[in-house]
Amino acid sequence: MMSYGWSKCMQLIYKYEKINKAKYDIIYKTRPDLLLRNNIPYALKIDKNDLDKKIVWGETIGRYGTDISDPKYAIKDTFNIITRSACKDFFINFHNFTLHYNNYLCNEALLGYFLFKQNIKKRVVKCSRTIIRMKNQKILYGAKSLNDDIENIKIYDEIYLIS
Repeated sequence: MMSYGWSKCMQLIYKYEKINKAKYDIIYKTRPDLLLRNNIPYALKIDKNDLDKKIVWGETIGRYGTDISDPKYAIKDTFNIITRSACKDFFINFHNFTLHYNNYLCNEALLGYFLFKQNIKKRVVKCSRTIIRMKNQKILYGAKSLNDDIENIKIYDEIYLIS
């Protein structure tokens, strides 16, 4: 159902663009339990010509999370930066693709495969982040579940919230 939630983001983008009478150049998408620790715009070094292209940045591109036959397709989906021209594909068309592909299957491999099929460029963004968790939460997902061999992801620490 993750892609369903993403598809609703596009409605908000359209709404705020209409209110502000301007289009966004890039959109940041992240999980709500991540606190980014570095200044992403400076790290990206986006060329003005890139803004017209369909590009999605992810923390890693390649093997992690891949269950489709060719691992080069995967892109990490916990934090993404998306050019405005790629937003409709990323948020709406990917959801529609998952509905027809395998009954709501949504993972990093499928996202990467979809972007590849749509000729959307994938690039790596290096980010440092903190994971926010509830106190005594069992760690099943998130940064601690990744092995230390994943490059470009720096976890500074974890913040625990008391309910």
